[in-house]
Amino acid sequence: MAVDAPLLLVQGDEDIRVHPERTADLFDRLCLAEQLTEYHLFIGTDHDTVLAASEQTVEAWLENRLAGRD
Repeated sequence: MAVDAPLLLVQGDEDIRVHPERTADLFDRLCLAEQLTEYHLFIGTDHDTVLAASEQTVEAWLENRLAGRD
């Protein structure tokens, strides 16, 4: 059952704590459950650096949600 709120996933392709394959699998399962989900894989980042690399993506995503855009 899908939650009535969008979800953003950001992942570093060099992450050894949360492996990219697991996040990609989670994204696939969320989509099958009809959960509105956006997934971004950031090349050259790991668990510690993905947040800085994804800052603009996260900010834009939040701005769109707060403005009522899916």
